[in-house]
Amino acid sequence: MSELDKIRAIAMRHAGRPSLKLPRLFAYTLDHTTEVDPLIYDPAASLVIQGTQRMFIGDKMFEYGPGQSMIVAAEIAALGQVCEASPDRPFVAIGLYLDPPMLSDLVLEMAAMPELPMESGYGVSTASASLLGAWGRLVELLDRPSEIPVMAQSLEHELMFRLLMGPHGGDFVDMRVPPESPSPKKACSSTSFASVWQVMKTISAVLYFVRRNRSIQK
Repeated sequence: MSELDKIRAIAMRHAGRPSLKLPRLFAYTLDHTTEVDPLIYDPAASLVIQGTQRMFIGDKMFEYGPGQSMIVAAEIAALGQVCEASPDRPFVAIGLYLDPPMLSDLVLEMAAMPELPMESGYGVSTASASLLGAWGRLVELLDRPSEIPVMAQSLEHELMFRLLMGPHGGDFVDMRVPPESPSPKKACSSTSFASVWQVMKTISAVLYFVRRNRSIQK
C-alpha cells in the first residue's frame, strides 16, 4: 500500500469529524464536482489525495491532483472548483491550518540554513516522498488520539520543516511573528493596508469570475 493510499484510508475515516485534540488538522471528501465559486482561503497547507481541484487567483489558474500540495500563507480571495469527483472516487484532501508562532520559532531554529526567498504567498507543487511521509505520520494521530499530547507538536514541526524546505518554502517567510510589537501607528497602517489589499483581492476574484462567465456564454 502506498503512502497516499494509507493517508486516504485515514482521511476517509475522519472526514468531517475534526479532532478536538488536533483542531487545526482537517480531512474532507466530496463525491461530486462543483461550480466555480468565490472563496476565502485561510493560511493553510493541504494535500490532495484523490480527485482534482482548481484555484483561480487573479489571472492565474492552478490545477492540482493526487500527491500535490497547496500552500496558502496569507488570507486570499480566490475562486475554487472541485473538477474531478464521483461517488465511486470522491475528492479527498487533508490540510493543516498554519500556526504563525510555530513557524516563527522553526525559522529561527533554521537560522544557519540558506535564507528563503520571498514568494507570492501561495503555490502548488508535487509533494516529495519526505513530505508525504510527514503528512502520513501526522494524520495517523487521528487513529491514535491518546498519542496526540505527546507526538503532535513534534510531528507538526516535521511537516512545517518539510514544507519550508520545499519549492514554496519562501511563501512562509512573511508569516513569521515579528520580534517586536509594532507601535499603534504602525499597527493601524498595517491593518488598513491589509484591509485594502483584501478588498482588492476580492474585487479581482469577482471580476475574473464575471469575465469567465461571459466568455463561456459567448
